[in-house]
Amino acid sequence: MNVSYEWLSTLVDLSSLTPQAVAEALIKAGIEVEEVVPFAQASHLTTGKVLSKLAVEGSTHLHQVSVDTGHHGIRSIVCGAPNIEVGQHVMVALPGAVLPGGIIQESTIRGVPSQGMVCALNELGIPSKYLRKDQVEGIEVLPSTTPLGDDAILEHLGYDDTVFVVKLLANRPDLLSMENFAKEVAAVCNVPLIKETWEPLKVQRTSPSLTLKVEHECVTGFSLQVLTNIRQSETPQWMKTRLMKSGVRPISFFVDIGNYVMLLTGQPLHMYDVKKLPSSVLQVGQNPASIFVALDEKTYELLPEDLHISSNGNVMCLAGVMGSLSCAVDEKTTDIAIEAASFHPSSIRKTALRLNLISESSQRFAKGIYLGDSQRVLNYTEALISSLTSVGEFQQRLRHTPLESSSAKIKFEPNRINGLLGTSFSESHMVDILSRLGIEREGDMMVIPPSRVDVKQSADLAEEIIRLSGFESITSTPLIQPIQAGGYNELQLKRRRIKDVLRSLSFQECLTYTLVDENQEKAYQLLDQSSFYRIKNPLSDEKQIVRTSGLKSLLDTAIYNVSRQMTSGQLFEWSLMSSVEATQERLTIVWYGDRYEQSLLSAKLVNFYDGKGVVETILGLLFIDASRVSWETYADRPDLLHPGKSALLKLQGQLVGVVGELSPLAQDQLGFGKINVVVVELNMQALMEVKTSSIRLQELAKYPSVTRDLACVVKKDVTFASLMKTIKKAGKSIVHSVDVFDIYQGERMAKGFQSLALRIKLLDRQKTLLDSDILQTIDTIKTELIKNHGVEFRG
Repeated sequence: MNVSYEWLSTLVDLSSLTPQAVAEALIKAGIEVEEVVPFAQASHLTTGKVLSKLAVEGSTHLHQVSVDTGHHGIRSIVCGAPNIEVGQHVMVALPGAVLPGGIIQESTIRGVPSQGMVCALNELGIPSKYLRKDQVEGIEVLPSTTPLGDDAILEHLGYDDTVFVVKLLANRPDLLSMENFAKEVAAVCNVPLIKETWEPLKVQRTSPSLTLKVEHECVTGFSLQVLTNIRQSETPQWMKTRLMKSGVRPISFFVDIGNYVMLLTGQPLHMYDVKKLPSSVLQVGQNPASIFVALDEKTYELLPEDLHISSNGNVMCLAGVMGSLSCAVDEKTTDIAIEAASFHPSSIRKTALRLNLISESSQRFAKGIYLGDSQRVLNYTEALISSLTSVGEFQQRLRHTPLESSSAKIKFEPNRINGLLGTSFSESHMVDILSRLGIEREGDMMVIPPSRVDVKQSADLAEEIIRLSGFESITSTPLIQPIQAGGYNELQLKRRRIKDVLRSLSFQECLTYTLVDENQEKAYQLLDQSSFYRIKNPLSDEKQIVRTSGLKSLLDTAIYNVSRQMTSGQLFEWSLMSSVEATQERLTIVWYGDRYEQSLLSAKLVNFYDGKGVVETILGLLFIDASRVSWETYADRPDLLHPGKSALLKLQGQLVGVVGELSPLAQDQLGFGKINVVVVELNMQALMEVKTSSIRLQELAKYPSVTRDLACVVKKDVTFASLMKTIKKAGKSIVHSVDVFDIYQGERMAKGFQSLALRIKLLDRQKTLLDSDILQTIDTIKTELIKNHGVEFRG
């Protein structure tokens, strides 16, 4: 937000304060003034009249002009502006003038003496974005009444001014108006406001020619004022200058008046050309989806939930955002309808964000408009137009006010305020500070101005008091706190241990956004089908619900990396997932591309077993014995996970995790192409809360171990886990470990069968195993495998 010191000086008495002093006072009071900059910069500047114009020999665009600069004499100047003509009054930078582009000196150009420079506004430091095309490309032509030799021309034009570049916090939308900003400066600097000099017009009003119908609860106030037979004139220079200094480009008479009133009061206005309306009825509400051509000449698709103003079924204005091109005011407009309205902020914000139409008006509506100010604003607008031109007819005003504005009241508790601040302010000091901010006392209550939507409780009163009193008023006291032994609790230790191990395995921790798109999130729920928490006022359609899974977010992160040629990566995210049913800690892992055992020479595609190995590592860190968990094949989501390379992890019958490779279809749809992707999602809440035995130390075995290999032919639906369980049960305590070291599914195997090569390690901690013991154990194991799984042995 840009604030003009000159404009501010007409609203509050700044005669004793420099711009820098005002800026410092605002900063101390919590208003962020980022820059204090001059609007235009030039020394040795005067005015002159072009007496003659001659082409410079050998140039297609340069002219030698003779300029009468009054008491500075007649000067020869070489000028390249395409719009310079004899008789024009212009600004002249004399030799020695310091401009943003450098110092002006006398020179000779193509043999022609040049004793200064005829200036354009952008050469004085005024940004080109606030100027018309002809002002950017040529010199500035002054009114013919401008006196010659006016050395204070910048001041007379209003350009000799200082601009505050202010960054407003979201809780202070009231400061988006010059009037309220002036009140803030008056309170902060303890200087008086300047009384308003205008008065509402006392005119005979005719019957309204339009009818207003408001049919939606999101409209909190709507007023319409029709003025007819207006004779348009040029926007006065003072208004154009104030608009530019406020960061708004002057456009036309009616548009400039609307923007000026908005900047002054904070109330956005919209003006309709009455003669262009399809009918005499303006209807405010929502209609079926339609097409809308806006003032920017672009076409937008409107949704049924977009609030708009229509006439005869045609959209005339997208409420609070932008008007329609079909009823826009132009240089031929004589009859206007001025709209001053207020809408529910979330309705305007959703529409503006979805269509990417962020304007000065939509920003103000999205943050909230003071309901009770529209009539005063329309009165001022009428008076302003009437003071600038002639108006034929003032019609009776149309009003719709379902909500009346009221002032909030907060109980005044001086002792509590001092307790919150750590101060000892007197009650009279507090009342005086609050009174400067327009917060008046009524008994034991404080009445809050309706524009101060940020002041809601006693703590807010304390904040207002301390920021105007100065934070140096707070007495520093040492913090007294008993020394306590620090440390992590059991869950924190487990969480930290697992994260450290994942990082040591080259995984990178990610933090992704909690709010996601509902349709996409449903497709990635693997552990459960929880109900979502829905946001009432989402920032956008893509951030409507609170996620219950981190899988889609992490896959999006991986895709972002892949699209930037990072085709291998290991990502994990540990986050709290909230649903209507429960809140759980979840660990999500996405491993894609290659894994490197040593270097690029040993690169291998990541696969299901890599993901399963990470899960088993985590189970080991949590001291969860393999006998307590089971793995089951998972083929319910072939659209997302490969049916033959995915599994569910269950802990004592409860589903706690999913591991799998993305299906080829999902890889293509997401954008991974031929890159292998392994995903893992674990319910860490359940895994970390499971009770486990304490760690038991065991001495190293004194007796040697023995290994035996078995080649087992089994059906493909028989899992290794079930075989291992049978082997350990049959071999009892001397079966130390069981591993599979080869799988054969070739042509020599019967259909539906496979050969598993198992390595069984036998160990007795009490004695050396004899051949008879080994043979008996292996025979028992074989018998049980045949009995329970129909195993056939090879070799």
